[in-house]
Amino acid sequence: MKIYVKKNYYKKGEYKSYTHKCCSKCKKTKPINQFTKTVSTTRLGWSYRSWCIECNKEFCKYYGKNNKEKRNERGRKWRKNNPELAKYYDKKGRYKKLYGLTLEQVAKLKNINDNACWICNKKGRLFIDHCHKTGKIRGILCPICNTYLGRIKDDINIIEKLKKYLLNNSCHADILLKIANN
Repeated sequence: MKIYVKKNYYKKGEYKSYTHKCCSKCKKTKPINQFTKTVSTTRLGWSYRSWCIECNKEFCKYYGKNNKEKRNERGRKWRKNNPELAKYYDKKGRYKKLYGLTLEQVAKLKNINDNACWICNKKGRLFIDHCHKTGKIRGILCPICNTYLGRIKDDINIIEKLKKYLLNNSCHADILLKIANN
């Protein structure tokens, strides 16, 4: 297999076909998939960055550590100018971090029960319910059902006691009237 390394000049169509490139920072020749593409004014409309992904990550870490306030200010400004996009990225990151899910997977979960709570079938704002012991996802719930499960600490004995209480004590209006009249 012939390895094409990036040169300073190209014949027509050759730029798309080279397989390796030399990083201008670490001076190592690496496969082209170790470089990111960037929008440029070349006739193709894109080009590969001059630093490999690894060197770029190192620099970003170094820059972030040494220019914290500048970086934070730029981030705050971006969030202020792009509130919808910031909200989208926050949600995307939260689902990935907490549950290991993408937004598409969450949408599929919600569609299973026609975007309604899996317990009471109420439509509206929904939350991902998960087992606090194992971390596994159990379903999609409305805020009320999710709060109920959280308050009873997922204890089946409490659920049985609540059921028994409701069945045995359907209405105390007559007792309350006697107490009020005395």
